[in-house]
Amino acid sequence: MVRDKFGVVYARVVCELQGACCYDLEQNPPAKKSLAVSRMFGRPVESLEQLKEAAANYAARAGEKLREENFAASLLTVYVITSMFIKNAYYNSQTVEFQTPTTNTTELISSAQLCVEKLYRKGCKFKKCGIVLNGLVQQDNIQQNLFDTRDRQKTKRLMEVIDKINSSTAPGIFWAAEGIRQPWRVKFKKRSKHYTTDWNHLPEAV
Repeated sequence: MVRDKFGVVYARVVCELQGACCYDLEQNPPAKKSLAVSRMFGRPVESLEQLKEAAANYAARAGEKLREENFAASLLTVYVITSMFIKNAYYNSQTVEFQTPTTNTTELISSAQLCVEKLYRKGCKFKKCGIVLNGLVQQDNIQQNLFDTRDRQKTKRLMEVIDKINSSTAPGIFWAAEGIRQPWRVKFKKRSKHYTTDWNHLPEAV
């Protein structure tokens, strides 16, 4: 009766509400397709060196995320953007494909910096940079390339040691390519306060 009047979908919903199972549970959720790390700069970046430092920092964070989720990346994309509200606004991206899907932070950083060198435009004031990793595969499913000369097992062990250090000490491993002063970072004092999630940010009555 319900099906004839309202259709199959509505009838199934009614059955579900009555306790009958009409839809199979999704046993295998869709595989993750990409992983991204990006941030607005604390101030506009004009220097190629600073843009490369930021890209290195984001690539390092992306590598940590990859290994934490047991993925390896086949593709790395870097994008840069200026303010879109200025004359001659600039947005562009560059992609690198790896011979073998990788989790190696040094490989991610060097590839990201090569991309930045191709994307950089003198005179542009960049507002944001981002790293996107695509072609994700489970580390156990990596197919080795016959022409790949890297010692992947040695690299994997090295990354495991680095991740262990990062998880047990702060601030953890520092990659030289990330720079020292990092003037492009958003300064903590300039961040918005989190009144709803941090007790230390609650306003005080005087």
